[in-house]
Amino acid sequence: DPGIDSMFHHFLWSDQSTGTMLAVSDSGEYWLWVTNPCGEMSDTIMISTRNCNPAVAAPNAFTPNADGKNDIFALKAENISDFTLFIYDRWGTMVFEGKDPGQGWDGNYKGQPCPAGTYLWVAAYRDAETSGGHSNKVKGAVVLLR
Repeated sequence: DPGIDSMFHHFLWSDQSTGTMLAVSDSGEYWLWVTNPCGEMSDTIMISTRNCNPAVAAPNAFTPNADGKNDIFALKAENISDFTLFIYDRWGTMVFEGKDPGQGWDGNYKGQPCPAGTYLWVAAYRDAETSGGHSNKVKGAVVLLR
């Protein structure tokens, strides 16, 4: 079985290189033009190097004291859909439910400040990039400091 380099005699890539292969590390459009005694051929491909894996990260403490710094407990999320965040106090009472990862919890329950302490959180979401979206859950604890 002859390799591609024996079928074509001349290669020209979008970066003007002439080797039989092109290593890429950046997103973008790449093209190849090849020739042999019977003719020529070209093709173009779009490469995306972004990370498509779902990711959720959370801080372990926050201080809802209206100083503009770390006032909201919010998760950082990438490549997810159908997000829901639940936060529970130590007695199992749900004190927050949110559908937007960037919205976050302000440390209040029914309009009143929650006491300082440890709260449990559960985030449910689907993978945004997979067909049908695989269901995921992550959980952790956050300390509310007053």
